[in-house]
Amino acid sequence: MRDIPLEPIPNQSLSVTLGDNRWDITAKWCGSVMAVDLTLNDLPILQGQRVVAGSDVIPYKHLQSAGNFFFITENDDLPYWEAFGDTQRMVYLTPEELANGIQP
Repeated sequence: MRDIPLEPIPNQSLSVTLGDNRWDITAKWCGSVMAVDLTLNDLPILQGQRVVAGSDVIPYKHLQSAGNFFFITENDDLPYWEAFGDTQRMVYLTPEELANGIQP
């Protein structure tokens, strides 16, 4: 499991290399919820996916061949940009970790 370095700002984009893959991540504040766009090696995977704590960011198993992301929050609160880096974080699990049933 690897932490993704989100900053406590409402709208942000970053690129991270995980394994042999480049992920472009955009996190957006949508008034009452956070939404995420994910691109894997220039191929859009998700756009505007609402995120909640403890659930797969990529909800479709057939799109998880390069891993998946999760938000970890206190008390399973909804992810909120002001708490990033403090009480909330985004993590990445490898395909192997997912196959072995590792939970964030």
